[in-house]
Amino acid sequence: MIVSPVCCCCFGYSLVALGMALASRQELSPPTSRSGSFSYSERIGGAAIADDPGEVADHEIGLRIRTTILAAGAYYRIYDQLLGGETVFGDTRQFTIEPTVGLRWTKLQAKADAGFIGLDKSADWLDPFIGVRLSTDLTDRWNLSGEADIGGFDTGSKLAINAQAYLGYRTEMFNHPTMLRVGYRYLSQDFETGDFSGNRFKWDVTQQRPVIGLSMRF
Repeated sequence: MIVSPVCCCCFGYSLVALGMALASRQELSPPTSRSGSFSYSERIGGAAIADDPGEVADHEIGLRIRTTILAAGAYYRIYDQLLGGETVFGDTRQFTIEPTVGLRWTKLQAKADAGFIGLDKSADWLDPFIGVRLSTDLTDRWNLSGEADIGGFDTGSKLAINAQAYLGYRTEMFNHPTMLRVGYRYLSQDFETGDFSGNRFKWDVTQQRPVIGLSMRF
């Protein structure tokens, strides 16, 4: 089995605010698997979103929202087409299709600060999701991959949509095979809940940003 950790740094403009995110991904999969292989993956991500301060009754109000996302799932390779030749890592070039199913946990922490008083609120929920992953080796060095899933189904959020695409380049770093990646990620979540006092909380947010990262094989 090969363990391929991926560490990504995400940045860019969110529809909510300018934010920064950190994400990591780990996968367990056979090195030269063919159609019908079963694998497991997990993804951890976090982001801090800070809105510009506003003013209410001549008092400056600051708002900071921190999101933490953990996703784990399994995917099954249903299609594997050999493209001929090998990658620079010695693997067979191929095009693959892998349906996936899993769970995504989201936690929000919000802090409002008016100087003389502060307020902290938090919420978390768990969404099931189903989706598909695609990957194709363009050349012995270049790879194009993408994945998309839909979830929520009124179990956690009403609806959650996640999509991402990456262009990868195979090279070597510290004497280890390495894939450098650049891409784009889209995440939309529609979540609503209430508490015992009748107050409602609604998180209907779309975030999208470019992504850069790498994976290293040990």
